[in-house]
Amino acid sequence: LASPLALPFCAPLLLAGETVVAVDGANCFELYRLTEWARRKRINPLELLQRLRAETGVAILFITHDFGVVADIADRVAVMRHGQVVETGPRAAVLGANDGIVSTTSLMIGVAAANADRPAILVAGLAGLVAGSASMALGEYVSVSSQKDTEEADIARESLELEATPDHELEELTGIYISRGLSPELAARVAEELTAHDPLGAHLRDELGILEHTRARPRQAAVVSALAFAIGSVVPVLVMALLGSGATSATRIVVSAVVALLMLGVLGTIGAQLGGAPPRRAAVRVVVGGVIAMAASAGIGQLLGATVA
Repeated sequence: LASPLALPFCAPLLLAGETVVAVDGANCFELYRLTEWARRKRINPLELLQRLRAETGVAILFITHDFGVVADIADRVAVMRHGQVVETGPRAAVLGANDGIVSTTSLMIGVAAANADRPAILVAGLAGLVAGSASMALGEYVSVSSQKDTEEADIARESLELEATPDHELEELTGIYISRGLSPELAARVAEELTAHDPLGAHLRDELGILEHTRARPRQAAVVSALAFAIGSVVPVLVMALLGSGATSATRIVVSAVVALLMLGVLGTIGAQLGGAPPRRAAVRVVVGGVIAMAASAGIGQLLGATVA
């Protein structure tokens, strides 16, 4: 395959987890060829999915217990427990608090390790809170705006197709319902009645998977992302503020790290329980990540502080 991502791949949705399956059965063989090519080329599966989504516009429903994977590739997150969705929202809203805790605590620990005084550490923490919240909001706004542009382009194209070739669109809708298990007669009747009621809405929902309550909302995503990061950041800032001016740098570092790691462990446990994953493994994973970030920041702060001194 000289250009595997140029395959005639038009499945509307991929179900991804330990295996990847195209909802459109006609494309399953093409998907198999694509995954085999990636395996031979030693391409990371997540990179393959990201490239496939970027170059073909296919939607991907990724089922996983690994929040690291979620943070890397997801646009939206739904947490399920016993088959029921218990939390849903933009990726940054679900995971933003963890980002705020790790980023702001690590920043303040790095400044404290450089033997800075209490006001300088608090300024760094507040600056990190504001800058991080703004960065999260901007990044989410840009990302969701791109998603919104794609949705609007799909809606415009579907409207034109309904005007130009209504009979073909009716046949297409009928075929969708037949593929879902309805008899041809019932599928045709359902398609006709839905088309008579709201043709565009029927195609957006059943052909493109665009629902009103899941439409991309850039401003909402930006606000939620900023708030999630700020909520996670404000706790370590408050902890540092409550430590008196007489506290040593070592005390500030230890107390901030302990409180942050406890928060990360609690949030990791809660997230795992909501998702039905083993809570201990999830908590350990997020705590270890926090320890690495804080240790690296402390090392840099200590090194630069000693160099300046």
